[in-house]
Amino acid sequence: MGNWFGYPAQKRSVHLSQAYTRLGDTKSARAEQEAAEAPRDALTGRLRAQLTEALSV
Repeated sequence: MGNWFGYPAQKRSVHLSQAYTRLGDTKSARAEQEAAEAPRDALTGRLRAQLTEALSV
């Protein structure tokens, strides 16, 4: 995905989440944390599907 001053989108979201937390904006912090976790969750789903398919052969 896109970048922010050379940072991958996931890393950008993690840093923004931490900044929002320190500022006391927990709603924005949570939204950024969820954005940071989305690529991991998608990868986990694909990996699970591949493993299920491989094990069912």
